[in-house]
Amino acid sequence: LAEAGVVYKPSQAELKVQEFENNFPFISKIIFSIGGFFGGYESRTVTVDGDEIHMNVEHSLILTPSNPGEFEIELLDKEEFMDELSRLYIGEWRRSYHPERFGYTVLDGTQWELEIQFSNGAKSFKSYGSNLYPYNFNNFQELLGIDTTEDDEYGPRFEILTKYLDQLGDDNIGTWIIDRENDGTPEHPIQFPFVNYSRLVHNFIDDVMRIVDQNEEMQLTHYGKILESNGIEWSSKSMSEADVSGADVTCVLALLVGAVRAERFCDGALLRFFREGCIRKWLERLKEIDDSTKMEGE
Repeated sequence: LAEAGVVYKPSQAELKVQEFENNFPFISKIIFSIGGFFGGYESRTVTVDGDEIHMNVEHSLILTPSNPGEFEIELLDKEEFMDELSRLYIGEWRRSYHPERFGYTVLDGTQWELEIQFSNGAKSFKSYGSNLYPYNFNNFQELLGIDTTEDDEYGPRFEILTKYLDQLGDDNIGTWIIDRENDGTPEHPIQFPFVNYSRLVHNFIDDVMRIVDQNEEMQLTHYGKILESNGIEWSSKSMSEADVSGADVTCVLALLVGAVRAERFCDGALLRFFREGCIRKWLERLKEIDDSTKMEGE
């Protein structure tokens, strides 16, 4: 861009992420709390002290634990903990997560707060929410030793995918990268255009393939045959036009897997499915199936 005489100006969001990355080596304390009115709040404070990491756990409804051993936490060593934390890219989290952003209100439920302090005098990083979470929220909780498994056997089975419904937007999927610098000579061959997908999309792809691995009985690796049995061709046109209002879970998952796999054979195929609303439509159907399954089990 500089050679072309273009001066790139980072967005406010990009500047925020860069600021967090610059301050990351100076993290001194992580304060995280989560809970609700009826169940109380749990707070976990991680303190970085030289080469050691200490964590204190408190619960608003437990003043004097009858069995202190239940509150012992096994922590990663500092190097491993910080490495895992860096892979979460928390600097990309928004300051607030609330369902009002999408036009609806939820009373009570679960509230959470995160504050990360730095030893270099930088302003603390803060993020908080109510009944809405960043896409990798569970990964962060697990890093702090919080069990994120569902106690309810009829809980959302595919929340690992439907959680992206609150994250998707036209501005956080990906952009085409077109080589305008090289002239096609042997010394400067032109690079083929490709899509630079966001980290959110890469995480989405990983979670789709995780579903494939965790549900071998569905044989989702044979997504083409599954689509064919539902009268759908493995093509962007047929998949985009498919009516999924009555589709079963295997068909919906096959559509998602087929979209992800299409990118391996055609650059930009997955971007098209996102931008045309197909991914959202399929995830909404998947959530309907999850919700109906939960109602049947209650």
